[in-house]
Amino acid sequence: FVDIESAGHLVGTVRLLSGTLPIVIMLRVFKAFSAQPRLALVTATLQGAFESLIHYLIVFSAIFLSYCVMAVALFGPEVGAFSTLDRAIPNCFRMILGDFEFTQMEMLGRGWAFFFFFT
Repeated sequence: FVDIESAGHLVGTVRLLSGTLPIVIMLRVFKAFSAQPRLALVTATLQGAFESLIHYLIVFSAIFLSYCVMAVALFGPEVGAFSTLDRAIPNCFRMILGDFEFTQMEMLGRGWAFFFFFT
């Protein structure tokens, strides 16, 4: 390599291609499902539900981002995990999965913490 910058660009390109490879493999597997009648049912179901899944994703994203903004507004100044939107998004996703610290938010206000978790 002539310089380190061109090597860095090459590494970035390789990472991008490596990241897209699993998606390409998954799509090829779904294409292979059409050879088996029972597996073709899975592909047909996903094709039929695609539009509904996209609409669900749009609605879920709007509600999820609203809760992330609410977490920043309610708990951001005192809780480091919600100090910015960039930090709140992964922490709210972890909350959906059941990994959260309710006591830390409860100390800031039991009513607001209850409202945030149970709405």
